[in-house]
Amino acid sequence: MQTKTHHSVGKALEIIKSFIPDNRERSTVGLARELNLNTSTVSRLLGVLTIHGFLQQNPDTKKYSLGKVPLFLGKAVHKTINEQIVDIAKPHIDKLRDSIEMDTGLEVLLSKETILAYRAWGPQRYKFRFSIGERLAVHVAAGARVIMAFSSPEVVDSMLKGRLERLTPKTITNRKTLKKKLVEYRELGVAFDMGEMDEDYVNAAAPIFNYERRPVAAVVIGESARKIKGRFDTRLINSLKATAAKISSELFYS
Repeated sequence: MQTKTHHSVGKALEIIKSFIPDNRERSTVGLARELNLNTSTVSRLLGVLTIHGFLQQNPDTKKYSLGKVPLFLGKAVHKTINEQIVDIAKPHIDKLRDSIEMDTGLEVLLSKETILAYRAWGPQRYKFRFSIGERLAVHVAAGARVIMAFSSPEVVDSMLKGRLERLTPKTITNRKTLKKKLVEYRELGVAFDMGEMDEDYVNAAAPIFNYERRPVAAVVIGESARKIKGRFDTRLINSLKATAAKISSELFYS
């Protein structure tokens, strides 16, 4: 009896999943054919799923589409992701810090700017000018740059609106030059701040994507410019990207 119940639940879940990603209306016969199930079984499960709000039936076409319950479930997941992104990312960032023995952090996108949401100090604690919760200059922050690199031109323009302050002699304040850099960063899958925010400190960042495939945050690593000597080696960049990918997967990115 228990095995039969498990099979029925599995079939019901397969029916729900068949409406992903476009929620196109489906007929009983069409679903049965697609899922290789008995038509009467599909009809029975459709009825149960409709009663419980997982599906709804169009009275004119008699076809089915997703109902209110999946919408509420999606909103609950979305709320959790937005509110707990730091909690989700923290163990991965700590692990990265322990692995590469460098400062690591999390930049989170808030509307048109980013904030330093979490920081894990490396063994050589560097006196960084920004504290957790502080807003960062998007035209120089490595995390903001990599987020813009994977965003639409409209998002980039809105983030770069206003005066671009020169923080160090290396800071890029020309929008055209910076946008060319963003193209390079997208190809590399990582962005850099090589002394543009602080002459003595350099950063690299990889994007974190959510289930909508939008960049919503970035993993950042940083070190003394003197130690890096002009470039982050391949091992560091690969570890950075791998960490960002793991966090993205927990935000249901695929």
